[in-house]
Amino acid sequence: MIAGINPWRSIYELWQEKTGACIPQEAGNEFTHFGSILESVVKEEFTRRTGLKVRAKNAILQSDDYPFMLADLDGTINEDGEHVIFEAKTASAYKKNEWEYGVPEEYVFQLQHYMAVTGMRKAYIAALIGGNSFIFHEVRRDQKMIDDIIRMESDCPECGRTVLVPSVKEDGDGLKLVTSNGLEFLSDADIPVFDGSKGEITMESDRPAWF
Repeated sequence: MIAGINPWRSIYELWQEKTGACIPQEAGNEFTHFGSILESVVKEEFTRRTGLKVRAKNAILQSDDYPFMLADLDGTINEDGEHVIFEAKTASAYKKNEWEYGVPEEYVFQLQHYMAVTGMRKAYIAALIGGNSFIFHEVRRDQKMIDDIIRMESDCPECGRTVLVPSVKEDGDGLKLVTSNGLEFLSDADIPVFDGSKGEITMESDRPAWF
């Protein structure tokens, strides 16, 4: 989400939640409900097709180097002595072409984040598409992308205190947020600031936007 590519929630919505400007909304719906139910089916089918056994990882993992980075893995695989991440997904039939071409971008970021947290060098992601099509891909560790993810996430520990309200500007594609991970930092002291610890807006900070 911090990379600005989450198709379900915007970085502005995340900023509102993290600063206390709004009450977090439950993200559950029928898609996520059945996705959770079918996770075991995806695991079993992946094992049937590859011979690789998926083991559940019933814990939230935390990075030793970056404690603000967490990972909730669907499972892990021991492949020839190497620990590998496993992620299960379900998708609409309309997404089949995208999955056949490769891993959707938002999930590439998710897996690279997980590899940053765990130190693992490879992941498998499997998807049940439209209820009747099964696709899986292998994703290798990309250290450059991981470095970018760490840079984007490293400002997050401050998001519950004082952060700049993101500004909005219009370009050829319509309205968009000006954000630090878009290589634009906001530092004008006149830009309003929301202090999540006090629940109020001030005009007295030159802190950059964190996302």
